[in-house]
Amino acid sequence: MKVLAFGNHAPDEIIQMLKNAGYSRSSIHISARRELLPKRNRYEHIIFLSFNDFKRQNVGPSYDSATFYVFDDPLRLFKVGLDGADFERSEALYLDGLTLHKLASLPQPKELELDQIVSQEDLLEMALEEVKAKKTFLNQFMSYIYLLPSGTHQKPIREAVFRWMITKEPVSKLTKRLEAIRGTSPLNEKQRLRLIDLVSSEVIDLYRLALRQDEGTEDEMAAQMNISSYELRYIRAVLKPKKR
Repeated sequence: MKVLAFGNHAPDEIIQMLKNAGYSRSSIHISARRELLPKRNRYEHIIFLSFNDFKRQNVGPSYDSATFYVFDDPLRLFKVGLDGADFERSEALYLDGLTLHKLASLPQPKELELDQIVSQEDLLEMALEEVKAKKTFLNQFMSYIYLLPSGTHQKPIREAVFRWMITKEPVSKLTKRLEAIRGTSPLNEKQRLRLIDLVSSEVIDLYRLALRQDEGTEDEMAAQMNISSYELRYIRAVLKPKKR
């Protein structure tokens, strides 16, 4: 059978596209909820308003020439393994999940049988696995920051580290800046050593290199270096001058 799955269009939009392509309304059948199609087909285009209604069908050879249009939540369609005509898995799954598209015309349907539809892994689980695979800096650093006094330490130390990250300066330059704000934001020896450990890690070198790039978006840099685009945006947002 020929199948198109939609998660970002309403049935009436697709019906209008079919009419624009020259098909008559009489060639289009909208299947009622829980309806089972008859053994002999009379339609070229058959619309299902849910995946469950589509899944219940047991059609014969007379439906080989028909096209089935399945409408449902895109997450549901993705999970059951139907390729979307108007949605696809985002390259940055952990950020966007699925990317939705608007269609100017109908794509070619895909040939498949109901028993070929295989449930995919849960999208949330896939996103979590993708996040785990990213090299991250902020998770440990912000955990450290939140243990410091909020009124005197968190903001100045966070900004000092982020401003150092956009430079090529060695760690010694950062420690000098921290000494300069020691009067208002003193760190004990344990806190100081922990901070030095955090900013001396290999992963921070990747973030520093990405932050210094003038070309390419955060998403492009993150994909290239296998780091988090969200963390790049967060750091840049903290350093961005506030509007008055």
